[in-house]
Amino acid sequence: MISMTFKKIVLLAAVVMALVSGGCNASVSIGSDTTSTPTTDTASSAVTVSDTILADYEVLIENHAFKPDSLTIHVGDTVKWTNNDAVGHSIVFDEFESGLLKKGDSYTHLFDTAGTFTYKCGPHPDMTATIEVQ
Repeated sequence: MISMTFKKIVLLAAVVMALVSGGCNASVSIGSDTTSTPTTDTASSAVTVSDTILADYEVLIENHAFKPDSLTIHVGDTVKWTNNDAVGHSIVFDEFESGLLKKGDSYTHLFDTAGTFTYKCGPHPDMTATIEVQ
């Protein structure tokens, strides 16, 4: 199994390569995910990556709910959301969002700032969840 440190180094290398080749943006899209480019993010670094890079944590979107709906992680950890519902969903934080995820689509985000972050689904605002970053 790949160690967490190795995964973080691979993710960091991918972000650096994208910044060098595409300019210095607060958000970066890497890989072939079908999510839209995230908006400028002042709370943490938005990174969309392909499924080949493993996230530290995973949230499933199933039955119109985020599972788990509460997560505690550490600064530098990544969270991957995967939509398993037949309808589109999105991950919307105050500072950034994923864009619409169709069934089978994923979105991964690197959290580099401590705090409590509440998010919702854009099309279904009654779907909410929280991530605490320590």
